[in-house]
Amino acid sequence: MKRLFTLLIVVSVALMVILSGCPSGDSNTSTNTDQDQPISPTASFSLSNLSIQPLSAKPGATVAVDVRISNIGGSSGRHDVAFTVDGQTEDTKEVNLAAGASTNLTFSTSRMAAGTYNVGINSASGTFTVVPATIPQEVMELANYTQQMMDTLKYESTMGMMITGAFDLYMASSLQGIINLNEKQMFAAGNIFMSSSQISETLDAYIEMYMIEDWMYMYAGGMPDTPDQWLKAQIPASEVEDVWRQQDITINQFELIQEFVEVQAIGEETIRGVDCYKYLIIPDMERLWQWVQGQNTGNLDLDGQAPLDIFDEFEVIVWVSKDTYLLMKETMDVTFSMGDGTDQVVANMTASFIYYDINVPVELTLPDEAIAAEDVS
Repeated sequence: MKRLFTLLIVVSVALMVILSGCPSGDSNTSTNTDQDQPISPTASFSLSNLSIQPLSAKPGATVAVDVRISNIGGSSGRHDVAFTVDGQTEDTKEVNLAAGASTNLTFSTSRMAAGTYNVGINSASGTFTVVPATIPQEVMELANYTQQMMDTLKYESTMGMMITGAFDLYMASSLQGIINLNEKQMFAAGNIFMSSSQISETLDAYIEMYMIEDWMYMYAGGMPDTPDQWLKAQIPASEVEDVWRQQDITINQFELIQEFVEVQAIGEETIRGVDCYKYLIIPDMERLWQWVQGQNTGNLDLDGQAPLDIFDEFEVIVWVSKDTYLLMKETMDVTFSMGDGTDQVVANMTASFIYYDINVPVELTLPDEAIAAEDVS
């Protein structure tokens, strides 16, 4: 009897242990939270699996940010999703999901400046880092890339040219200008000087020039045998692009360094408060000759000579912002000779361009005298 009583106690304890391990409808010990969580009768959205690729990017490289969005509610619904970088909204998307459905969303962004950036998709967040470019070849490729994103800029330029030999000529200019690429507006003003034994008078003039869409307005003062005056002309539709290209400094000067053979780091300097890399550029010789031809030198005929053969010396130096990779300054010093004997000419050309207020909004206003000027179209 005593043994039977002991056996009953052991069996009872065993049953209690077994029963205590089974989940009941009111149990709070279950780890299956998806089953225990009450389902909202309306649509309810959650985000998961935020992914940022790459976490470490080169300047200008695309960074993709993905997230999984799920409707964990009891009915279908719409949901607005905002993508932010450093707290600023860059993009928004609207999703429409049935109850229990999920989808992936992808946003993308890019940054030029080195640093760490915070990205967010509603409540989900993460970071990516832009690593600065330091290899000269990469920096120049970025400079060419950022040039394509320019909308506005201001510039200061000085140029000089001296030709000796079969004929002599000296030219110099000092200009300031503004370019608004989006609005097709351009302004330049400054002094031009020219002297030569082939002309009786020395030119020492002041000019102002505006291009507003398909109209050109020009003032010239100090021109020989010409009164100081404003003139205007409408450019024929078929010539607008060519005229704009001739006058656009972002084309004439920047294209010189787009096709380079070699780039060498020669130091660092500050230009108008901007820390810059300083590079010596070995340009493509055909491109260098095109630049020479575009500097109001007239139609210089190579007479069968290859561009590489006519250059005695050349030096092209650029200053590129360490932060934005924008071109801040550019200088050229070129000496070339053409012909031989008494027909030979030797020319030296120097130029300096400083760029500033890049992508700062600007709007040009025509002087009343320009608007009222004689139309010489």
